[in-house]
Amino acid sequence: YPYYHYAEGLTGAALKAKLHEIISAGAVQLTSSGTGNQLDRAMADVHTDPDNADNVRLLYNPDDSLPKTNYNKTGGWNKEHCWLNSHGLEDGPDGVDVHNLYAERISVNSLRNNRLFDESDPGDAGYLFPAHSNAPLASMDGDSWAPPPATKGNVARAAFYMAVRYDGSEDKTTYLELSDTPNTTNQMGILTTLLLWHAMDPPDDWERNRNELIYANYQHNRNPFVDRPEWVEAIWGVDPDG
Repeated sequence: YPYYHYAEGLTGAALKAKLHEIISAGAVQLTSSGTGNQLDRAMADVHTDPDNADNVRLLYNPDDSLPKTNYNKTGGWNKEHCWLNSHGLEDGPDGVDVHNLYAERISVNSLRNNRLFDESDPGDAGYLFPAHSNAPLASMDGDSWAPPPATKGNVARAAFYMAVRYDGSEDKTTYLELSDTPNTTNQMGILTTLLLWHAMDPPDDWERNRNELIYANYQHNRNPFVDRPEWVEAIWGVDPDG
């Protein structure tokens, strides 16, 4: 059967549960240390800059790129967790899931720190636009971070994926959920904002190719919200707390 065969026609909690089954079955946890480090190799590959195959394209400034060889080096890039480590990720597959990881400059990644995704409040004392000279279309305030318009949908779909993929049933994972008022360590947000960003910035060819590479060459599962964007509304529109 096609990959999503058993999810067709479902909505709400039923769709979320079936997609969890589909994207969890056969998913591979990549090694993240040692000479056979699969995760670092995947990161360099799936984020290849289409204009320069030796570079990775960066999440918070997709017009910028850095050499693949500059991973974890001064002035270089590292792994940005869209769903924050501090919001429920453990030492299991959730912490190294490539669908949740993007290439980003170390300096910009550090600046985002533990901020949730939301539109920045110009009245907040910590408001900054641009957030960083190397992320000129991103903004931030004291407790939230807003990517540039070109990748707002990317981070939203990463968050939707994580909320479906991880329910705490696997060893070293936590039940993850999205909320408009995230107040526990396993929650991320802001859900209403992420729904809007997903609608404003639908998947493009680069994101679809990234999804295909992760599925075919590395983790062997897909982000359903890249393949079927309408399923975001079908789950969270019917059951916002799903």
